[in-house]
Amino acid sequence: MYGLPPQIELAFLVGPRLEQVAIGENEIIFRFESAISLNVQGVFEIRSAMSESSFTSPPEAAQQAVALLGHTITEETHASSGDMWLIFDNGAKLVLHDSSAEYESYEIRRGDDLWVV
Repeated sequence: MYGLPPQIELAFLVGPRLEQVAIGENEIIFRFESAISLNVQGVFEIRSAMSESSFTSPPEAAQQAVALLGHTITEETHASSGDMWLIFDNGAKLVLHDSSAEYESYEIRRGDDLWVV
């Protein structure tokens, strides 16, 4: 919806361990150490050496999302379009897309800071 500001610095996403995955009917929440979370309402992908899947419904992603628990992000890249790629220490990739012109696709939260895409 909004994309990402060109000057945004998201290096804080690299390092914290994924501690919790919460799955709702229309949202999946990835909670990391250091009060960091990603709330995803739009299209996202989880890629591993074994599979590559795109999801529009969070419950469909449960098995692949839970497999990320306990792992850390080792690399973060993003585009001003709002797409973001997160690579985990087990080789898995979480790809978030700014997939809607009308609604929020995902939120990045660190403590009191919030970015809505």
